[in-house]
Amino acid sequence: MTTPTQNSSKCAIREVAKDVWTFSCPFSRFNLLPVGGRSTAVKLSNGDVWVLASTPLDEATKAKLGELGPVKWIVGADAG
Repeated sequence: MTTPTQNSSKCAIREVAKDVWTFSCPFSRFNLLPVGGRSTAVKLSNGDVWVLASTPLDEATKAKLGELGPVKWIVGADAG
């Protein structure tokens, strides 16, 4: 495991296992209820990236995903 990526974002970006990254971000549901969430990205053996997206996309997350490789699969875990 690695330490969180330092950035100007409020998201904590961590590699929790080889080629598995989490993006823990605070956000508010309906701008009222602070809930936060966690998205996960997995770099597949062919170089593609699979993402379980449950947090808003910020610049730091976008940059890290760009470093990992082409995002080919996105699963929206929460459409609310």
